[in-house]
Amino acid sequence: MPVISRQTIDEVRRRANLVEIAGRYTALKRAGREYKGLSPFTEEKTPSFFVNPDKNVFSCFSTQEAGDVFAFVQKLENLTFQEAVENLADRAGVTIEYEAGGPSRQEISLRKQLFEINAQAAAFFAEKFQADDEPGRKIRDYWTDQRKFKLETAREVGIGLAPVDPSLLIDFLRKKGYSEKALDTSGLFYERRSGRSGFFPRFRGRLMVPIRDVQERVIAFTARVTPLTPDDDKTKDAKYVNSPETPLFQKRRVVFGLDRAGAVVRSGGRFLLVEGQLDVIRCWESGIPEAIALQGTAAGRDQFLLLKRYCNGVDVLLDGDRAGKGAAYKLLPIGFQTGVDLRFAPLPEGADPDDLLREKGAEALQVLRKNAGSPIHFALRYLAPDPVSVDQATRTTILEEIYGLLRQMESDVTRKDFFDETARYFRSDTQFVINDYARFLKNGPPSHVRPQDAPAPPSDVRLTENEEVLLFLALQFPTIREIFSQISICEWITEESPEARLLRRLGSELIEGSFTDVDDFRNHCESEQERSILARLLVREVDLEEPEVVAERTFQEIVRKFATKEITRLVDSMNALPAGDPELRSLQTRRRELRNLIHKPPVLATIA
Repeated sequence: MPVISRQTIDEVRRRANLVEIAGRYTALKRAGREYKGLSPFTEEKTPSFFVNPDKNVFSCFSTQEAGDVFAFVQKLENLTFQEAVENLADRAGVTIEYEAGGPSRQEISLRKQLFEINAQAAAFFAEKFQADDEPGRKIRDYWTDQRKFKLETAREVGIGLAPVDPSLLIDFLRKKGYSEKALDTSGLFYERRSGRSGFFPRFRGRLMVPIRDVQERVIAFTARVTPLTPDDDKTKDAKYVNSPETPLFQKRRVVFGLDRAGAVVRSGGRFLLVEGQLDVIRCWESGIPEAIALQGTAAGRDQFLLLKRYCNGVDVLLDGDRAGKGAAYKLLPIGFQTGVDLRFAPLPEGADPDDLLREKGAEALQVLRKNAGSPIHFALRYLAPDPVSVDQATRTTILEEIYGLLRQMESDVTRKDFFDETARYFRSDTQFVINDYARFLKNGPPSHVRPQDAPAPPSDVRLTENEEVLLFLALQFPTIREIFSQISICEWITEESPEARLLRRLGSELIEGSFTDVDDFRNHCESEQERSILARLLVREVDLEEPEVVAERTFQEIVRKFATKEITRLVDSMNALPAGDPELRSLQTRRRELRNLIHKPPVLATIA
């Protein structure tokens, strides 16, 4: 790759303001001649990250990291030096010059190409949304008449339309000269299979909502089904389809709307957490810019730690139905573990923020926020809506659940307040609750609580082997089969257990397109043992919030196992060769590749 000129590097360093750049990742406050804030590199409660604006350098005492603006971006975004220069040059408006002339499009770093591709795609979709043709008029009518949004909002947010014609987007991007690898990796197209040329778009006839990082760069899309979505779209039954995970987009590390809301709450405000992207956009349109949403229904620890860098408070306003309350309840342990101050605003039964804002305006929503309750108040109402009618055994079970949550808190003062609140709710004595909690910590659940009465643990797949877990997920969830039809998992499976053989066969059928349905797959089992395995896995009842996340984690474990076994085999081969043998070099190269595979296994193309 051509080397960036020294003049360009110096100009980027001169223009790139580290206080401004770092301030997008963590809230910074003036401390004498420096700025300080929570470390963006690790989890901490006391600020140890300092930026010197005069020297344009940083120092992080909790991680011992220090350096200039290039080092900051390299560390935080896991970039090479050249990628960091490219990244900052774009932000600072510096045209990059190279020592040996300009590079070809294929020579520009993959990350830079991906950012460019997403930006170009967002502009392309926005142009189709605004086009004076039949699809453009229909999608705008859908936006204004059915969704009740303003056209001005669509322009501000960058709302777009993915055309139905599968050739338009790829033709548009190919004319820009992007590499085949970058187009493959962008997530805008389904993975090309062997023997198939061209790219087929992931999104067709859908309303496109761009997802941006804290630097306001487009990194992915959420696509909503519309009347324009064609019948032959294989994901038409899914109301929303997200971009798969890419080098730019890991959904458990992304908060939708943080690029706008972060600047609003830095001065002491609180985030407003709603369920979906369109709920966020409705809040923005209604004059509530601090609204955000998580990617997917399950929150991640990384997302909460990211929010904590900006402020310590989040008002939760999820849908008023049982599913919305259940999603809110799952936020409690993450909030307690990360020290984020959660408050829960009660929405009316069956209502969502979008309905409330359209029908009653922002004032009604702000009233709900003012009446928001503590996390324990919300948990008690969720677990025991009518405390008077709760019998002793059920109350004991509920208290055990509450104690399990409170155990994750570090603040004894806040925990004491929650003891008082719990005692009032059940018309009990605070000291009794404190003593009962102490017994819980010492002995665990009391003997008179039967296991079946205890609160159910979070949904999870508890099977013995990774191959068995993936087989179970593929049998139970069509979205997992869709993923496995796009990326071959067979090459990584090294085990020869019956479950592994079944998984390998299922993966082959999915990638070849010969799979019809689960029943047909079961009918073609080769032995009674295989039929028994499938029956055992199919009969399990599971409520798994995000099977894609479990599949991702399990798949990567299988890849690591494959690489470890392959390294052992290679080492044996290398030891058997004489010194200086020319084959040693190729074996050593392969060993390095496998070691890299262990540290950074491939990512599944997920559909959420």
